[in-house]
This record gives sequence, structure tokens and C-alpha cells, in this order.
Amino acid sequence: LLLESPRTGIPEALALEGEQAEIPDWVPSSVANCTSFRWNMRRTMKAVEQLLDGFRGDATRVTDKMPTNFLHLGLIALLFPGATIIHCRRNPMDVLVSAYCQNLSPPFCDLQALVAYHRQYRRLMAYWEEVLPLKIHSIDYETLVTDPEPSVRAMIEHCDLPWDSACLAFHSNRRSVHTPSKWQVRQPMYSTSIDRWRRFESHVGAFARQIEEEIRVESIATDDRIGQDDIAARRSSSPLTSAMPLASLR
Repeated sequence: LLLESPRTGIPEALALEGEQAEIPDWVPSSVANCTSFRWNMRRTMKAVEQLLDGFRGDATRVTDKMPTNFLHLGLIALLFPGATIIHCRRNPMDVLVSAYCQNLSPPFCDLQALVAYHRQYRRLMAYWEEVLPLKIHSIDYETLVTDPEPSVRAMIEHCDLPWDSACLAFHSNRRSVHTPSKWQVRQPMYSTSIDRWRRFESHVGAFARQIEEEIRVESIATDDRIGQDDIAARRSSSPLTSAMPLASLR
């Protein structure tokens, strides 16, 4: 699954990964759709399987690219304990300005609401990374577009897929794309969107300073609270690692 704070760069990452012959299709919002069901594991698992069956055909792997799946990673860990997660990150101010310029629905059309949304997204992802036993690989948009091959190779390796040089020619893929980034994935890799928010700095500078201070405080709190060894220990002892096997839910 690929996830992000919306407008971070999932279409580009999906296009890169999608050049793999083993991943011919993607599922829009499968897990998010199923969380509207009453919390019943058998029913939820059956619903997810039905959605997957409608998309995957003969595919051995399926990519779900709903950005807000970060909200459901706890459920995903229970339903798919072997899932591979790609977490796309980007300068928060570029994310906010990009979302705001797309004229999306709330909270993505309100800059103050976007600041709060991104804050909660960061907090939730930090929590998931501490406690879940899932394979979460983070990829930074800025690194991806300025030096693609190392980032793409690391992502492909994380997914246990063989390397294919076609991954670097993702813009040649003619698959259907129905997101606001539909034209970007038809272009070769470009870096002109890095620090795009600075074009509007006179209008959004206060938000940038607020986010910068929040991230500084979050970093200090994280360093004080937990180290890398503790993170590994928490994952291994997480109650989700001993969750009931999915086979018993069917």
C-alpha cells in the first residue's frame, strides 16, 4: 500500500513501482471503503477480498494507493499482516500549497485546517511506526525527484521485487490515471515543484514558521521518548504481531 498526506507524490511513486510486471493494477480505496462496515473481522475481510477480486484478475500483487490509508494502518495490520507499506513524504509546505491550489474539499481548501491535518497525520504515522509490525518504507519526494534511481531501487527492494530499468521510464506507461496528478505521471521526472510554496511565501510564511516550530518540538519529544532499539522492541512485542491468523477468520 502507498500512503501519504494527500498531494505528497503517490502517483509518481505508483508509476515507478507499476512498471513491474507483477503489479498490473491498483485498487482505489479498498480498505477505506470497508471501514464503513460495522467492526466485524469476518465481514470486513470478506468485503476486502471481494473488492480485490474485482480488480486484480490474474495479478500476483495489488497496489492500493489511497493516500489516507494512513488512518487505517492498525486495521490493515490485522487484515494483511504481510502487507508492504510505502510511505511518501514531502516538505509540508509544498504539500499544503499543492492541496490548496487544487480546490479540493475540506480540510484541503483551508490552510489553517491543513496545518492541523498535517500535524495529526505526522503524529499518527509516528505512532504507527513505533507499534506496528508492518514493513514501512519511507520515501522522500525531494530525494526521489533529484536522484531517482537509488530511491526507486530501495523501494523495489523493499517490495521484494526484481529490478527492472523500465521503472525509471515510468512516464511511458499508458495506464489510466484519474487523480489531480494525471499529467505529472506522463512527464519525465522533474524537480521544479520542490519549494514551490516559496512563490507564495508572503501569504503563507506564518504557516511555514508554525509548522517548522511544531516539527522541531516533535523531534525533541521523539528523541526524549524513544530510541531506535526501543522502537524495534515495541514492534516485536506489539499485540498485533500475535493477532489471530486470517485463515481462521474466513
